[in-house]
Amino acid sequence: MEVFIKLFSNFALYHSPSRFSLEVGEQMSPLAVLRSLGIPEDLPRLTLVNGQVVTDETLLKDGDTLSFFSPVAGG
Repeated sequence: MEVFIKLFSNFALYHSPSRFSLEVGEQMSPLAVLRSLGIPEDLPRLTLVNGQVVTDETLLKDGDTLSFFSPVAGG
């Protein structure tokens, strides 16, 4: 199945281009995609699927858009 990946801030350093499509197997989760891209899983992050915050274990569906963001603190 095909998912669309968007990498923001620090995550964009790990893959160029930072927006791309990726063929993945069934039963793939955001954490599994992160690992397959060689991105350290201990980086602080917000994970979204189709604009909604999800957990690392959420199962992806064909056509989903998966986005990884670094959390930002302001003051």
